[in-house]
Amino acid sequence: MADHNYDYLLEDYEPPKYRINRRKPSPIRRFLLMLIKVLVTIAFLVVKFGGIAIYLWTILIAFHWSGFLSAFLTFILPVVGQLFWAWKIISTTGVFWNLYTIALVAYIGTWIMIFACSTAMAILED
Repeated sequence: MADHNYDYLLEDYEPPKYRINRRKPSPIRRFLLMLIKVLVTIAFLVVKFGGIAIYLWTILIAFHWSGFLSAFLTFILPVVGQLFWAWKIISTTGVFWNLYTIALVAYIGTWIMIFACSTAMAILED
């Protein structure tokens, strides 16, 4: 087999010089990023502890209204249980904005806020 030498291809090679145009973000943009990061941090804490609280609250509602088997099913299927017991409370009492449904709507709203803030951070950091 022939031994080929390709060093002649690299003799005059000079890598291209790319200029990265990074400008310093404006103070308003930095402030908005900081504010959004604080909001997302607080929202994550609300989601973490609020989710646990709503989960336990739903199990207590299921046990109070229907006994151990319903509480166990709600324990195994938390989202299905939360939707079922919210519907059950609304249909039984006739009041949509009770404390339980307000907590569920606030929990869902917090997740939506986290998604919106994360999207805004991605846009502002670019």
